[in-house]
Amino acid sequence: MIHTGMRVGEVGALYPTDIDSEFIHVRRSITRDASGAYRVGEDTKTYSGKRDIPLNSELKAILKQQRELNNMVFGLGWTGTLFKSAEGDLLREYSVNREIKRICTKANIDRFTCHGFRVTFATRFIEQRPQDYKILSEILVHKDIAITLNLYTRVMKENKINAMNDLIIKTS
Repeated sequence: MIHTGMRVGEVGALYPTDIDSEFIHVRRSITRDASGAYRVGEDTKTYSGKRDIPLNSELKAILKQQRELNNMVFGLGWTGTLFKSAEGDLLREYSVNREIKRICTKANIDRFTCHGFRVTFATRFIEQRPQDYKILSEILVHKDIAITLNLYTRVMKENKINAMNDLIIKTS
């Protein structure tokens, strides 16, 4: 999630067939059926949520490692979802947040939620590639770029200091 900005339900609904050598093809999300049970849905949260996220070398390594883990746990040729909860169930926001809380408590650091990974992805992306804010908006599937820029990006203190130090104002 921190490498793609994907929502936990989108990550939890990924199958091996959703990934090729160049892209993660986001096509569905975890949802609830009429009885309230969680299942892999037929669609994404919104129609525009269907998208292709380019793979970089880091993502390729993470996905390779996950496939290898799935093969060890579930057997060769695993065709279920790529990411599961610690109990082997569908990956849901609750189970991810529970694990984050457990790890933060053990590490004695402030707690956060899995949505923090999406915010961190957006912040790091815009820090490194501010000229590509439109690309970020498309990766996060926001119809309005103002949502991306106002809600999902944070200005880091050191970046403000560097920006002020780099500022040149000519007076004549």
